[in-house]
Amino acid sequence: MKGSVLINVPLAMGVKASDSSTQTSDPYCKITLPDGHTVETKQVPKTLDPIWNFSYKWNCNILKEKYKPIKFEVFDHDAMAKDDILGSVDVEWMDCFNNPTSWEVNHLYPL
Repeated sequence: MKGSVLINVPLAMGVKASDSSTQTSDPYCKITLPDGHTVETKQVPKTLDPIWNFSYKWNCNILKEKYKPIKFEVFDHDAMAKDDILGSVDVEWMDCFNNPTSWEVNHLYPL
């Protein structure tokens, strides 16, 4: 299947606090596309409700046999250590191609 997928990650609400001193996190979202390519939102410091307003247009060329969901992972950025994962979700997007009346996946996803 050839086409374009517009990925929007506007925000997250109530992410886990990973920094014990401030009871906040420095969250960002990493998106892993079915072809293995990854993109990331900006990191928003000291918040549990980051607003990213992130958009990415992915020009895909996927065989149905190699279909994978799009993976969204939210991390806490750490300057001195490995970034902590705060949660993840896999989003099924194939319906956008299979059903011509459904051209978007527009949901809130719990991590």
